Amino acid sequence: MEAAPVMANLHNCNLGADRCPECKAAVRQQFPRVPVMSTDSYDAKRLGIPLHHPASVPWRLAELAHGTYAALYGGRSAQSLELIVRRGSFSWPELSCFMAGHDVGPPHDRSACMAAALQAVERDAVEAEKLRADRAETALEAMRKRVLELEAELRKRA
Repeated sequence: MEAAPVMANLHNCNLGADRCPECKAAVRQQFPRVPVMSTDSYDAKRLGIPLHHPASVPWRLAELAHGTYAALYGGRSAQSLELIVRRGSFSWPELSCFMAGHDVGPPHDRSACMAAALQAVERDAVEAEKLRADRAETALEAMRKRVLELEAELRKRA
């Protein structure tokens, strides 16, 4: 994964992605999904984590992980999710453990956290696909209705 690009501060803000609503919105616009730091093969073997994992997750899943992160590491003074994303994001072990409500360190089974996180990402992908299909069907229905209306209007004119 490439590093998150440094964003220009177009409105001369001194607050940054932690406290400025405009900066937060800019980060979310730049990253439609939250990137997940890649895992190199050495770390994967050493930590016992899968080398292949999602390259990004939806913001709502990352927000779930961020809630645990904030509770564990500073509450209101913890870095915002947008700032974490700008600085490179969470790694897969961090994201998956935080999503499960655990700290990254021992004592717990990281593989269970990662399996649960993968299931959450897969469920989200299925739900997103259903939503896209529903929207496409709704749009198709609207187009069919409009075609029928136009045909009826043409018949009236003829």
